[in-house]
Amino acid sequence: MQITHENPTAEEDLERMRDMLDQWRRLSTGKRDERRCLPRHDYATTAIVSVDYTPSDAKEESGPKLQAVFESWTRDLSATGVSLLFPRHLSPQSESKHERAETIDLYEVLNRGDEIQVGLPKSAGRILWMRSVIRRLRRVQDFVLDCGVQFAERL
Repeated sequence: MQITHENPTAEEDLERMRDMLDQWRRLSTGKRDERRCLPRHDYATTAIVSVDYTPSDAKEESGPKLQAVFESWTRDLSATGVSLLFPRHLSPQSESKHERAETIDLYEVLNRGDEIQVGLPKSAGRILWMRSVIRRLRRVQDFVLDCGVQFAERL
């Protein structure tokens, strides 16, 4: 899958967000209902994400979908899902062959329950593709989304 959009968020902003989320997790451990039955493991790397979306100029929500493929950061991983940090806005790559590439506000196009494809790095440069369902989606500051996905099936 070819990357069609790029992430304009700076690396230092990402580190600040990871630190904030880790601090929040430490403070809230044991103080909330933990629904996970399997442990999470730190997994700080990048993943490739493919999202189908309706273009902003579409007349109807049921019209043809476009696909955005971009790199995302990962936070942690379990046997059933992964936590991702998305940039809120994606910019089309300048050399993108995507005929209708546009800047995308992921907060406007993604919802809980949506299906996305997540590509996780394996050894020797290979990628494990998983069809996944968004279970959690929340804004962290104004430029990053914290997204928890549950794996549905291997592709």
